[in-house]
Amino acid sequence: MPKRNEKQIHTTEDGRSYIVELADEEEEEEKYSNHAITVTYEYEIDLIQRIVHSLRLKRKREEEAQVQLEDITEEVKYLTQFWGTTRIVDKEGNMWLYNFVYGNPNFKKRQEQWREITVNCRSEGEPQLFIGDFNDVLSQEENVELHPKPQNQVRDFRNFVDSNALIDLELKGGGFTWFSNPRNGFVTRERIDRALGNWEWRMMYPHAYLSSMPAISLDHSPLILDLNPVHNVRRSFKFEAFWADHEDCEKNYLQTGRQRDSLFEGGT
Repeated sequence: MPKRNEKQIHTTEDGRSYIVELADEEEEEEKYSNHAITVTYEYEIDLIQRIVHSLRLKRKREEEAQVQLEDITEEVKYLTQFWGTTRIVDKEGNMWLYNFVYGNPNFKKRQEQWREITVNCRSEGEPQLFIGDFNDVLSQEENVELHPKPQNQVRDFRNFVDSNALIDLELKGGGFTWFSNPRNGFVTRERIDRALGNWEWRMMYPHAYLSSMPAISLDHSPLILDLNPVHNVRRSFKFEAFWADHEDCEKNYLQTGRQRDSLFEGGT
């Protein structure tokens, strides 16, 4: 081991000499120690900044996820831990029942919940929408996991939907709404979040649908209900072959061509 502050004389090939003073071991240790402390400090600062940024994004998503209905008045009608009903009147004067549903995680209690909703929502002719996390699927295609969903659970939920004459709203953006944590490299995917409307509600909003947003730091995909989507339809020109046999076809074609040319000339 070299001594502290030891000097060594080296000679180059052309005969020149130079002195090399070896660094103090304690100084070397202190230098690397300070470097390690600096790296650790910078890592901690970066980690804190990442956590703060993630919390801000999470808070923003939670705020955006809150239901905001403009020009809508509502009246709470029925509320339990797993089911709530409110009457809504939109800006067009349409009145309907908005049912917020969270399916009980226990299957037996969920069965009772479907029966309770069926009994209490027999509003003949009143538009109704049921939306939320039902904790059930309508078919095995809506469930991708290592083991299939028990068929009696699928059948019971479908009976609830059919007995209340509910229509499943279209879901855009993805086929699944809930994702488990990876287990043995496999992620369970299910469509347990949905919106179900009766015939009267569907006639009121014939083009309504759900949009599925990315599930970022969440196990559920946020859903957006669009009641009156705006459709931009591009109209294409179609030419029927028999038009060419009409006596005015060539005259109208030439007249349209001159109008088009004058339009472009006027715009330049």
